[in-house]
Amino acid sequence: MSNQSLYLGYVIYSFEDLRNDPKPLLQLFSLLNRQFGGQLLNVIRVSGVAATETGSSQFVSINRRELYEYLDDGLISKLQSHDGQTVRESSILLRIVINSFSDDVYSPSFVFFAFTKGHEAFSSDYVAERGLETAVKVFEILNGAYGYANAGMLTNDGFIPKDGQAQFALGLVDFGQLATTPSIRDEIPDIFWANLLSGRHVENIGGVGRVLTSVDCYRKEQLGDGGALLVLCQDPFAAPGELNPSVLESMVKLLEDSTEASRDRLVETSLHAVAQAEELQLQYRQVGLRKLEQHVQKFDEDYLKVGKVPRNHVWRPYRFCTQDVVLGLTVVSHSPDRNCLEVDVCLTSDIPEYEDGSGARVMASFLLSEAYKCGGSMEIRFTENVEDGRVPLALIELATQHQVQLSYIAEGKITPSESRRLYTAVTDFSPSLRSRIEELANQRRLSQEKACFVVQRGIWTKAELEHLVAGSSRADAILGGDALPEQRQLYLNDLGHARAAVMGGFLDRKMAKRQRGDEVEAVDLEDDVRPLEIDFDEHYYAKAYRSTEALPIPWVVNAGTHLAVVPSGSQAVILIRARDTIDLKHQLADDLALARQMKELIVPQDPQSQICILVPRDFEDLPKPDSERLEAEAQHLGIHILVCPETSTALNTDAIRRMATSRITRE
Repeated sequence: MSNQSLYLGYVIYSFEDLRNDPKPLLQLFSLLNRQFGGQLLNVIRVSGVAATETGSSQFVSINRRELYEYLDDGLISKLQSHDGQTVRESSILLRIVINSFSDDVYSPSFVFFAFTKGHEAFSSDYVAERGLETAVKVFEILNGAYGYANAGMLTNDGFIPKDGQAQFALGLVDFGQLATTPSIRDEIPDIFWANLLSGRHVENIGGVGRVLTSVDCYRKEQLGDGGALLVLCQDPFAAPGELNPSVLESMVKLLEDSTEASRDRLVETSLHAVAQAEELQLQYRQVGLRKLEQHVQKFDEDYLKVGKVPRNHVWRPYRFCTQDVVLGLTVVSHSPDRNCLEVDVCLTSDIPEYEDGSGARVMASFLLSEAYKCGGSMEIRFTENVEDGRVPLALIELATQHQVQLSYIAEGKITPSESRRLYTAVTDFSPSLRSRIEELANQRRLSQEKACFVVQRGIWTKAELEHLVAGSSRADAILGGDALPEQRQLYLNDLGHARAAVMGGFLDRKMAKRQRGDEVEAVDLEDDVRPLEIDFDEHYYAKAYRSTEALPIPWVVNAGTHLAVVPSGSQAVILIRARDTIDLKHQLADDLALARQMKELIVPQDPQSQICILVPRDFEDLPKPDSERLEAEAQHLGIHILVCPETSTALNTDAIRRMATSRITRE
């Protein structure tokens, strides 16, 4: 108790856009200053001053003039104020959290203000009445959705400890569900000492008359907006057992009845909303198809018929198909004035035979890749022809699925930071690769969107990208093809890592492909691949393969008909050594020694694992005595040498092509 103090607090939730309209907050500050003797805002501490990005938890001190400037600019996401250095020394505490995303109607802002004096002060009618009077006025100013008052415990830093939860509350519904369940807005989240219900709450419950007559409590009155105030007992510090049972019974009955009615209304409203949404989407589709036809005709006349290639600033139509099925249609152009990608048509379809949202995923991948390719800021803007100038519903649902918040849906805009987050999400990196990319991006050593782009455009696979990101200190330069042959040392360094990644990619595909047929005839089935987990060990420059089924190891030297197989659950760890004949002759022995060290670490923990070294076909050009000596040493150590069917020259050619493609792709 030494570092805690009692409080009587009031919480008001609001769905108003307080970030873009600070007037209610300015009125709130004025009201609280009048009510509490002008002492409330002597000390102001604010967090989240850096606009709409995720706010910092670090509080910084500002004066009142700066506070008003930040409010006018919409820069505050959290605010805390009290009239002393610690809560224990102060008498008033104010905390505000402003919803940063005005389009997310299920994430409310809230205002919390509290008295922090002794128990005797709380039990006085004066303090309780003054607090309730202020709460009602704050409720009206903020157009509150729900409010409550309760007593509890605060730490000196102004936070509620786990053992200091509300002393009196009947928690029928968790208010946290309000963030995900629309129907919860029709119900009262909890029964507290005092409850402020909005006009909508009251109407959904059955009207103000029913509320006031059916609840048996200490105080009840109608509010100006058609809402109601219900106070359960006189003393806010009363224990639940001290409350008249009839009060709880009447409140519970009211909630149970309103919950059932809310469910019925929700079903009816949902069916109507679905029908309206489908009709609206049909209208949007018709508008989009007409606009697409106009663009296709113009594009055909201006470019296809005359054999010209359009520049990025020209409206360009695209369609995305799998066989004869269309997943998406779009028309895009780069806007030099706004430095963003503009979209004039954006139509997607969900095909029953494919995973839900496939059309939206394909569309998002293309738009984000195109935004990067055109060299803009990664911002995407939708014209009035796309769902009346809003971000398309399919993309909103995709972003929500990946927990990417879009802040400007109504304005038809996806900001650069939102695009980067969505791009990373739809590219679907493994957790380890995503973490590594984000770490390097924070250190400004790698561009996240560049990493996404090279995968989306098929320049590098995800496993090859992980190889480059983890195995090289110049991943960003390799992915962008930055080094030129004239920069000999840098270029050879990048080429060496790229060549190794290409060879590793050959192995990835071979390991994933299932072997069908018998010794006489092989059967090749399309997309017949085994589930494969691939990791990269940057210390040993090695790949680790795991599968839920037996995993044959290919290309083993002198294996004959006896294939090495890794059982399900074990791993094959393969050192990637893309060396030419000369380097193999001088360095493969050292690689075998390193593989032996790895085996001594791994095999005791996983006895059925296999340790291997992958080399190019240049191994076959080694002098016979050298190759036999290396094979004998590998056999003695229990290590397999795998010979890739490609030579180092062929691997170089492929690596050079990919680096050149990366260099010239972005315009």
